[in-house]
Amino acid sequence: NLLRLYGAPEDVTRARDTKLASIDGFLNTSRSNIARVKAQKRNLELTAAETERAGGTVSQQHLERIRSVENRIRQYEAEIQQKLEEMERLRQTFARDLQRVRELR
Repeated sequence: NLLRLYGAPEDVTRARDTKLASIDGFLNTSRSNIARVKAQKRNLELTAAETERAGGTVSQQHLERIRSVENRIRQYEAEIQQKLEEMERLRQTFARDLQRVRELR
């Protein structure tokens, strides 16, 4: 029963805000991670370009590091998308709960 879980509409709002803030913190961390990893990728690509300009061959290991970094970027982006979708679902669920608690009171 919602009234056992939430004594008042404000409790629903507070629970919603707490959950959304938690996800928002995760999103901020993930965005920072993406920025850091993109900078790492740029550095790896610059090193590879310098090697090629100097007439050298970029090692397989170096190319694998670039691919690994690209995979991490994609992973962070996918996690962000999942969390954004979760936030929307939570907003919808809490909106329904809030409406129902108001009706029951």
